[in-house]
Order: sequence, then C-alpha cells, then structure tokens
Amino acid sequence: MEVALLQGVPPGGKMFPRIGEIPFDTARRRMSVICDTPQGQMLYCKGALESVLPLCSAMLLQGQSQPLDEAMRDACWQCRSRWRNRGCG
Repeated sequence: MEVALLQGVPPGGKMFPRIGEIPFDTARRRMSVICDTPQGQMLYCKGALESVLPLCSAMLLQGQSQPLDEAMRDACWQCRSRWRNRGCG
C-alpha cells in the first residue's frame, strides 16, 4: 500500500500540509490523512483491501484516473490473492 501512496506523490515530491488525521483503528482497518493540495483538500487512505476497496469509485492506472468497475475490483482481489500465495500479506 505504501508503494501506491508513494507513486501518487507529485513530481518533485512536494509534500502537502496535513490538516487532519484519522488514526488507524482495528474497527475501520484503515487510517486516513487530509492534506491541503492545489486541487483542494484531499483525503489519503491506506488499510486493509476489504476496508478500502468498497469506498473507491476510481483508481489511478498508469497515471490516469480510471473508473473502478466490477472487472477492475475483481482484478484487485486476484492480485491480492497472488501476493498472499507468495507469503506477502
């Protein structure tokens, strides 16, 4: 998950001011931060796939925002299964 967040860093690695945070907790199985960006306030979230994926309507794929349809959701679950089979998570 951290790799995905790092890939979303803007060119030059500019850090945006953090204006809020929702810490990780076991009930939510995710944590979130709110940053002030040139596009406005943005919420960045990381956590368990089963907690985060249902909240998503789009994904960043090769630098482009794409709708997150059922086929892409299935692909995310399959990718997770492959990683788990390799002992990663």
